Amino acid sequence: MTKIKIDGFQLFCMMFIFILGSTLLLDIGKAARQDAWIVPLLATIFGCLLYLVYISLYKKYPNMPLTGYIIKIWGKYVGSAISFCYIIYFVYIASRVLRDFEELLISSSYYVTSIITLGICMTFVLIYSIHLGIEAFARVTCLCFVVILLTLFILNVLYIVGGYIKVENLQPVLANGWGNIWKELVPLGITVPFGELITFTMILPYLNK
Repeated sequence: MTKIKIDGFQLFCMMFIFILGSTLLLDIGKAARQDAWIVPLLATIFGCLLYLVYISLYKKYPNMPLTGYIIKIWGKYVGSAISFCYIIYFVYIASRVLRDFEELLISSSYYVTSIITLGICMTFVLIYSIHLGIEAFARVTCLCFVVILLTLFILNVLYIVGGYIKVENLQPVLANGWGNIWKELVPLGITVPFGELITFTMILPYLNK
């Protein structure tokens, strides 16, 4: 497999933006009320452990994407079926996320625009990015990463200065026990978005180091 020029920082930027994605729209951990912050904290820990599995598979098959070594592990027929399900699953995920952002844009800035028009425009952007290739996509992701990081930093500073962050709202901690936290954590808190990082098993073989 030809090594294309994607370095570790570009991979990190892609993963960072991927994890943000539409996760902010899902309001994960809401049922845990004041303990909602514990859900993403635990999900991050479990997500890192899950990603170690992806990394270990990559180290064992460094020149093959997931759809390649799945066939090698499970055999031609079962492996091909799993690979096909993987592709269909992420086509579904991509379609759902596209729909989420369409509805977000319709309800905020583009309320007089057809949702189909927005979908077509966003799809053409995706087609163009695929046409340019993964290297160009990775470079643009680094630029977006900087913009997002600065935006989040400024917003958080303004929240602190404005007095909107009240630590007392987190109390009492674990007032309702671990029940609601585990319900929010398993499976949604782990699978979205950390479980979906499995998609990067298709990119890892293309790293330059």
